[in-house]
Amino acid sequence: MSALMEPTTVSTIAPPPMPPVESTDAFAFIPGSYRQWTTIRAHAAPEPPWMQPAVDRVLSLAKIDVGWGGPQTRRLQRDALRAAFGVLGMVMSYNSKSPQCVLTNEGGLQMEWHAAGVDLEIEVRADASAEVIIEDPRNGLDVDGTLGEHFDLVRRLLARRLTA
Repeated sequence: MSALMEPTTVSTIAPPPMPPVESTDAFAFIPGSYRQWTTIRAHAAPEPPWMQPAVDRVLSLAKIDVGWGGPQTRRLQRDALRAAFGVLGMVMSYNSKSPQCVLTNEGGLQMEWHAAGVDLEIEVRADASAEVIIEDPRNGLDVDGTLGEHFDLVRRLLARRLTA
């Protein structure tokens, strides 16, 4: 028998509860044999409503040049841009509100959500580190620290309280 396998359909992956909008075939390497390939049929979920407005806003901010707010202000740094998209991908839920985005003087990006009595700010710095400020007076919440320290809280807020 040949070590080269014929492509087969392995499974259909559909992200609940949203219906699939398109189907694509992909070839995937199966660990264990460097010659074994298979076709996987996957369904792409619809794009979250917050995604395009956030991407458009961040990319428009990336075009702003040095000195936008005075002689000492820097343009959005590439590491901060990459990190900001990574942060959004990790913390946002499908129904989260789109963030308001502003540049920082040092070349970072601040993403903000203000709704339901909650103020959430994530500052992605030029070096790609991320700081968080959360204020929720109704629940006695006043948080200031790194995104890593408060990651679960940020995800919960964006999934449950800061929704569209």
